[in-house]
Amino acid sequence: GYADPAEMVGMPGIDIVHPEDRHQVLQTGDPELLSGAAKLHPYYRGLRKDGSLLWYEAHATPTSWLGRRAIQWSMVEISERVQAEQALKESQRLLKTVFDALPLHLVVKDKDTRYLMVNPAWCERYGFTPEEVLGKTTMEISGRPLKDREASLEQDRQTLAADSKTISFEGWDRTASGEVRHYRSLR
Repeated sequence: GYADPAEMVGMPGIDIVHPEDRHQVLQTGDPELLSGAAKLHPYYRGLRKDGSLLWYEAHATPTSWLGRRAIQWSMVEISERVQAEQALKESQRLLKTVFDALPLHLVVKDKDTRYLMVNPAWCERYGFTPEEVLGKTTMEISGRPLKDREASLEQDRQTLAADSKTISFEGWDRTASGEVRHYRSLR
């Protein structure tokens, strides 16, 4: 919002920091910076000339000025990046809410067939907590019968070989209670 740098000459730098962030800015690393030990890149809210909000990343470097130790600050506006990060987080929250609320047995695996996500319905059917399976392959989960794990691994291999085409599997597997149930899996 400041078209002419002369408008900022003599202005205390703290005036462009959002009032709720000023204390943090004043406390950020001054001793470390003055000693030459740190280069910080924190995010702050700032105020444009018209008073509107912006986000910026502060780059602080120790230097000397007029024979005294000083800190040189430069700022890079990152408002669009912060907005994109906030939108991504909201989208991920929505996905997780839907994923967790569906009564279908849902999992997400990576290309190495490691579990990345499991929903509560899947956990209830097979008797596992997410912590017990996330990051593991089907074969690493010892609580399921070997036959079921091998069938699941083969289906994973076929799914990966299908190159993003939807394929369907049907079969029987054992639930956490020991009951044998029919399933239909779309991948």
